[in-house]
Amino acid sequence: MNVPFAMWSYPRFTTQRAEKLRAEASDAVGDPFLALLARAKLLGSTGQMPEAQEILRHGEPHFPAEAIQAGMFRHLLPAAILVGGIGLAKAWLSKRFPSDYATDIEVIQSDTPFDVAHLTIQGKTATFVFQASLIHSAAAESTLGRWVDILPIFHRFMLSSHRVDGHVDINLGDSGLRPGLAFSEYRPGHFLIPDASYMDMGRYEPIRNYFRNHDVPWTDRRRIGYWRGTTSGRPIDQSVGWRSLPRIRLCELSAENPNVLDAGITGVTQIDDPAANEWLASRNMLRGHVPPETFQFHRYQIDIDGNSNSWPGLFIKLLTGSPVLKIASAEGYQQWYYDRLRPWINYVPVDNTMGDLVKKLKWLRTHDDAARKIGAAGRGLAEDLTGEQEVVRAAPVFAAAVRAAALAPVIDLRFATDTSDHEVLRSGWFPPEVDGVNALGFESRIEIAKPYGLGDFILIVELSPAARPPRRVAIIANGEVILQRSLQKRTTFYCPLPHHVACASGTLNLCFCLPDSETNAGQDSPLDARMLSVKLHRVAIAAAHHYTGDEHPDLARALAALRAGRGAGSMAHDLWGPVRTVPSQAPPLTVRTCHDTIVYADLRSGRLRHAPRADAPRNLVLVCGRQRANLRRVTSDGVLFGVELRPEGPHMAKVDPASLTPEGVVSTFSVTATEFATPQTFVIRGAGLYLSAELGGDVSLSRVAAGHWERFGFEPVQI
Repeated sequence: MNVPFAMWSYPRFTTQRAEKLRAEASDAVGDPFLALLARAKLLGSTGQMPEAQEILRHGEPHFPAEAIQAGMFRHLLPAAILVGGIGLAKAWLSKRFPSDYATDIEVIQSDTPFDVAHLTIQGKTATFVFQASLIHSAAAESTLGRWVDILPIFHRFMLSSHRVDGHVDINLGDSGLRPGLAFSEYRPGHFLIPDASYMDMGRYEPIRNYFRNHDVPWTDRRRIGYWRGTTSGRPIDQSVGWRSLPRIRLCELSAENPNVLDAGITGVTQIDDPAANEWLASRNMLRGHVPPETFQFHRYQIDIDGNSNSWPGLFIKLLTGSPVLKIASAEGYQQWYYDRLRPWINYVPVDNTMGDLVKKLKWLRTHDDAARKIGAAGRGLAEDLTGEQEVVRAAPVFAAAVRAAALAPVIDLRFATDTSDHEVLRSGWFPPEVDGVNALGFESRIEIAKPYGLGDFILIVELSPAARPPRRVAIIANGEVILQRSLQKRTTFYCPLPHHVACASGTLNLCFCLPDSETNAGQDSPLDARMLSVKLHRVAIAAAHHYTGDEHPDLARALAALRAGRGAGSMAHDLWGPVRTVPSQAPPLTVRTCHDTIVYADLRSGRLRHAPRADAPRNLVLVCGRQRANLRRVTSDGVLFGVELRPEGPHMAKVDPASLTPEGVVSTFSVTATEFATPQTFVIRGAGLYLSAELGGDVSLSRVAAGHWERFGFEPVQI
């Protein structure tokens, strides 16, 4: 059913976009397909929804949804949604992706970001829900286009054995705004699938073929590092602003080392300063646009993040066969295939500060054979990432995201005669029984798919003694010991499973070491040669951020082990400091950010975060004394834990070491009123850095100057 026109938000186009649509609408001979869509969109923008839908309905038979090229379908389906033709869109989806399930589309008012699609799967019905504000957003066409790009992945998942009921958010922006599926991210709770550019650009098949057929010999390639791109990204230093963009720093390095590095800006984007072009030109940083087909004329390729990863940039550079020097993402952004990148095997790692870039370029120049082998291995990786294969691989990722959204394990295996899960059993097991499977001998092995998703995991193992207790058990995951315990009775163990261990290879190999195995032979069964120790009932893997540690003693130990394993550089926040009290003369305050959100302690990620008032638990307070302030986490029973923050980000060198504890964290802060009096705002500072409420929801002690994100307000609370 189409949405009632009176309830529909009319699509709104920028002046430039509207002019282009009018030009396309008048050029039916040049491109009748674009003319058809342009006429419909223009009518929709003036509220003439029935007329717009009628144009699409009568025009679609000339461009049948089931037969047109993927790029055309990418424009046809969004056009129908923009003008309220939900019925048309659903009919065209069923033609394009014939199946045993039905796809529904809803557009509603909600607090979901407009570039996040919410998917619900129930039986044989899948429903995509979009935020109504998307329709009149300037990004509506591109966002809906990205949704169409990933429909083949969704369709493959729905037809696969991985299909599961549930719901999940699908992030259609450059990075994740809600936990769920995403194209590029670094935070726990996100599951990476092939990005929209990869899908829209035919899995890069045209550029693959070009490089195959027009390969530039190694000896003909310039012995220089090469990069071209726009000014996207985030400034390193807010006090400097866009001039501290990492990509501009790369161009500065090029100017300082022109014999080894050729980097230039091809377009100014995301910068409002009218002086930006002149500033860049005066420093000889501006270059003309170059097609990617020319990349292979250079022997060393540079890859650097923009707003997130460079998406087609890295992939195309790998395809050139030249070694790629990948500048590390400051936040840790990655894409769906990054777990297959191997440093010094198929790419060259570079620190995010770029302090080692020139040195590594010079190394490649003096180690030509090694450089050529790294480039060849990089090309081999990119060639292996074929379209059909990557779409198939994405199906279990899709399923894992749906399970995680329900706070369920991403993998859950039960061992009994009536299940097929025992197929993962390798050596050292007897046949499954009604409830569990007995281990044979001193060592038993399991091989399962590696868990999908970013962040650390918890391995859940349920065991019982198969002979008289106690029975010692050690569990080794991909070569690392993650559990050593003595088993007295049937018990569920929660074991720390760091992401780097779980994803060290294509599969997760578990080895159960059982030193107390003994023969089952006895007076009643003298010929029983079985060596028994334990019986395995269940193996599951869950995302670590689903748990707080309060659920089970083993969980608390597992989470503590994961936090300790991250090291001082990555464990930025400590939410479990010594129990504290609030002085009677210092009433606790709730911290409000410039985004009108509330700062809270997120026990699942182990960080301070901020969220809308309706979503943020009121479990964090600021206590201000005469000369200092402290952060406290409040439990449900009123206990206050000290909260300490570790400085992070690119300004670590500017930290005042005298303000740090021996553990390298900040436990005491200063609070100062800003110049802005309406409403009254404050800055919170520790060890020389300002607290910042990031756009993505994180809170970090990371800025050397106070900008908009560093302004906070306070509200009194009662404990």
